[in-house]
Amino acid sequence: MLTFDPQTYSSWKTEDIKNISIEFVSSGCEGTTIQIHKNTILTDYVFIENKENTISIHCSVKYKEILGNSYVTHSESKWIVKSEQILTRCGCWKSFELKSWDIRLDKIKILKSKLAKNKWNHN
Repeated sequence: MLTFDPQTYSSWKTEDIKNISIEFVSSGCEGTTIQIHKNTILTDYVFIENKENTISIHCSVKYKEILGNSYVTHSESKWIVKSEQILTRCGCWKSFELKSWDIRLDKIKILKSKLAKNKWNHN
């Protein structure tokens, strides 16, 4: 079940938010970030079960399973997703790389991410 941090739910209730769409966007160091669209249901998005049933949350069918068991929190101007399906993430935790179904490919992605981070740490 998708869960947001309690402060986010509280602020959405105060703002009278009824619908949320979570969009996965190609951007950031690790390749993917999320955007939250308030009071919007994007085309072809489906409902996701969530802890706070007073707010209807939707996402693309492609990401429903990933978000189904995730925790989402907000920090300053970024949304952070915590999920077992996340393979790597950038230093600020905003962007991430999702696991594939190929263990060998995932190991290569992890190594590549670590090498990139080490390169920045040594300069």
